[in-house]
Amino acid sequence: ADAAIDKNVIYETTDGGASWSILREILSESVSIDFDKHTNTCYAWSRGAKYFHRSEDIGETWEPIPVPFEFGALHAASHGLLYGYSKTEVEKIRQLYYSFESGEPGSWNSVDVASEDGVAHLYVDHLGMLYKLISQQVNGDCTLKRMYRSTDYGQKWVDIKPDSGLAMCAST
Repeated sequence: ADAAIDKNVIYETTDGGASWSILREILSESVSIDFDKHTNTCYAWSRGAKYFHRSEDIGETWEPIPVPFEFGALHAASHGLLYGYSKTEVEKIRQLYYSFESGEPGSWNSVDVASEDGVAHLYVDHLGMLYKLISQQVNGDCTLKRMYRSTDYGQKWVDIKPDSGLAMCAST
């Protein structure tokens, strides 16, 4: 069976995605959730918290795990690789954290993230590559200013801004 998460509900499919059924509702206090499909592990967290909840049985039981930072967001890449970051009061990412051990206490490494003008958002793909997007909001419209990629857990960033004009705003 495969699982998918939407808000605070875990859905299950046994027919390759042709149909889905609710498997269970999860922590109502959670603001955000992510899922590592390679390990069937769910992660739930709230912005500003210094812990997250981890479930290794697709949401049946949850374990609180402390972290050394206040959450801006948490992203599950794959095979236990997690990224987390804190944000300043003006929504700029200041510190990136990563763990190769599903967030176990003491397993977090950190790296400074260069301060940029605009709203920053990190995206992690299923291979664990990081993308940093810097957007600017003017009169309600958002425009992508810069886009960077890191293949070394945020140590170095390569500018990959697309040539086409993209309108977007960070959601996390």
